[in-house]
Amino acid sequence: PEGTTLVIGSVSDDPEEEAEVFQPFIDHVADQLGDAGVSGGDVVVAESVEEMAELLRTGAVDLYVDNMSGVTEVVADGAGTPLLRRW
Repeated sequence: PEGTTLVIGSVSDDPEEEAEVFQPFIDHVADQLGDAGVSGGDVVVAESVEEMAELLRTGAVDLYVDNMSGVTEVVADGAGTPLLRRW
């Protein structure tokens, strides 16, 4: 839909720093998807992998970035499917 905000999620005990890291990335991705109706990007930082799994399940987060341990837990919980692997 027009005006959709793309939301990226991460898990950290320092939400401010995590948002500083990922906001430029999600802004770029959202800009590239402007023709598809994406109007902006947001970063949501959860305190735990369990919280992130719930945010993914409810649709509050569109993309989740974490290490393999966190992603594996979310996938095992049935809350997500891995798309890319970062090095």
